[in-house]
Amino acid sequence: MRRLWWCAGLLLALGLVSCRPGSPTPSATNPSGDAKVAAEISADTGRGLRVRPSVNTFPGRWGLVVVQPMQDQQKRSHLAELCLALLQISDDNSKGEVLATVDERFELKLDRLAVKGQAIEIDFTGPEGKLEFRGSLDKGLVRGSLTTAQGVQPASLKPTDETDFKGWDFSPPAAGAEVFDQAVRQKDQPAGFLTAAKELRGNPLSLELYHGVVQRLPQFADLNEDQIREIAADYASSAALWGPRPEMQALLTTVTNVTMTRRFPKLALELADKIDSTTDKPPSADQTLKLIREQAEIDIALQKLRSSDEAQQAEGYAELKERLSNQRYNPELLHALGEHALKLGQKEAAQEYFSDIVALPMLEAMWVKQREGQPPGDPSPRERLLTLWEEQHGSIEGFEEFLEKTYHTRMDELLEQTKSAGPEPVAADAGNHLVLVELFTGVFCPPCVAGDLAVTALRQTYPTSKLVAIQFHQHIPLPDQLCNQDSEDRLGYYAAGGTPAAFVDGFAPGFPGVGGTLQHVQQAYSVIRPLVDARLKVTSDVAITATAHVENGELSVEATVTGVPDEQLPQTRLRLALTENRVKLLAPNGIREHEHVVREMLGGAKGTGVKGGKLAYSVQMPLAELKQHLVDYLHQFEVGRDVKFAVKPLDLKPLSLVAWVQNDQSHEVLQTVVVPVTGDLVYPGEETAEAPASATSPANAP
Repeated sequence: MRRLWWCAGLLLALGLVSCRPGSPTPSATNPSGDAKVAAEISADTGRGLRVRPSVNTFPGRWGLVVVQPMQDQQKRSHLAELCLALLQISDDNSKGEVLATVDERFELKLDRLAVKGQAIEIDFTGPEGKLEFRGSLDKGLVRGSLTTAQGVQPASLKPTDETDFKGWDFSPPAAGAEVFDQAVRQKDQPAGFLTAAKELRGNPLSLELYHGVVQRLPQFADLNEDQIREIAADYASSAALWGPRPEMQALLTTVTNVTMTRRFPKLALELADKIDSTTDKPPSADQTLKLIREQAEIDIALQKLRSSDEAQQAEGYAELKERLSNQRYNPELLHALGEHALKLGQKEAAQEYFSDIVALPMLEAMWVKQREGQPPGDPSPRERLLTLWEEQHGSIEGFEEFLEKTYHTRMDELLEQTKSAGPEPVAADAGNHLVLVELFTGVFCPPCVAGDLAVTALRQTYPTSKLVAIQFHQHIPLPDQLCNQDSEDRLGYYAAGGTPAAFVDGFAPGFPGVGGTLQHVQQAYSVIRPLVDARLKVTSDVAITATAHVENGELSVEATVTGVPDEQLPQTRLRLALTENRVKLLAPNGIREHEHVVREMLGGAKGTGVKGGKLAYSVQMPLAELKQHLVDYLHQFEVGRDVKFAVKPLDLKPLSLVAWVQNDQSHEVLQTVVVPVTGDLVYPGEETAEAPASATSPANAP
């Protein structure tokens, strides 16, 4: 059963769980040592919230109650009616206050109260943000919902005389819990859930049972369209008893899961139309409904394509081609078009569809994933494409070059579309700040595709005089031959949870982040662009001068910083990274080129602090050490993790030096500069070095 986020945190803080008569000692009940709370819990007399009878107006005291799964001190789970807070409403319904909350550490502040007839609205501020209660009084009970940023949950207001939480059980077993538990244990599903849901109509547990059925619709293959339509109607009408928000949540949950069955696209469109016709549709539903309609229309076209009627097939083929403009990187759609084009003898068109699946990042893997659990059928897109290629050329010679050309053609199209969908670039004279974008990525990371390409689009939007974007590769989710110790340390600096992660001048862009597939590149770009544009308008007195030159095999680097405010100097550090401008490596996630890959951070990832009142760095080192550091790191990693990289790209040219000044307290990057590493970049033995090739899975993945 779903927990309200506020309650989940509350239960953890209480140590609880739900305390019954004969609770353990206060220290066991309340690990935090809050003796007052523990004593009040232990004072439980076994009775629940005392309810005032025959109430048909709002003035007086009320208990705010939700149904939650909880555990007793023996870790036994049960469903409880948890009273979150006791409220007081004035005689004229104009004012309200929170008398007490179930735990004083989770204070609720009543911000607004509005009563109109039998309807009531209450807005709270809690420890984690805003909460909204909306309900309606009927027969002595206010049924409604509690809404947070994380979702909607049925909730009720019960009239009471209680003034605090002493001497009574604030989490007694929920009414209907036995019926709910019996339904869950039944083997005959969804019949067990549906029977209990109807029996518990008017109880929040009824909605949980309907939710359980709807979420598993793809598993209930025996349900036909009429049965699902009836379930949807029953779920929505039961949810409506708790207000328009739970009803909307029920409708959205149902239409999403009906769409996921892929069997009833017309019903999905019918439900989407119903949601659109309501006055309570939240703005956030528009994008969901847009995606649902697109998928349903694709499924209808696919059904036509599988028809035995040639006219239907032609209609489906035309509709799928039309849908391709919005679903350009949908491997199922591309495969269906390719197969039908082949059936019609349109080999050139078939080759184009199949080549997109095989050449573009993650599409072939997604197609394989979609086929999981299905019996072996037609040849794969790669097999189809190879056959077509051999028929046309007599051998597979040139096949890999063809895939690479297809990749670059499609990526150029995608990057151009991504940039054109964004706002106009910031004027060159808007500020004097060069923006640093740091991307944490990995060759085995599927969702890094969107981040990698979004950052590539940023590089094409702004020149290096305005923006430099560098990559720190990580061993996430599997070993990455472009990773190094400095890259790992830099990820730790930001305490980023994984890949992909992006930081603009030390600041993380907002939700939903930069992860995703090719379909999400524009979204990732749109997440980063506003922060980049804002930073480009910054005017700063901080300046960095830097040089990097190789002569006779010696790398000389110098960097000097001026203009840092005196009050920031103690927290400010200078960092320098040697980046390889472009690494050609066919990564397992399908990305073929990796730009500005950090190969080493001179002075380490911690950088250099102020010395003698100056912020500067200089070093002279054999260029060969740069390559040797990477060779040693990769060797130690292979030995320590029992893996073997199939290829280790170590061309290491051309190189750039990226230097930036960062406040380690705020993480703000105050200024950045990028310069080329000039001179002859010649490494010992490179005349026999293995040329970069395609990456394959490590021999023994950890």
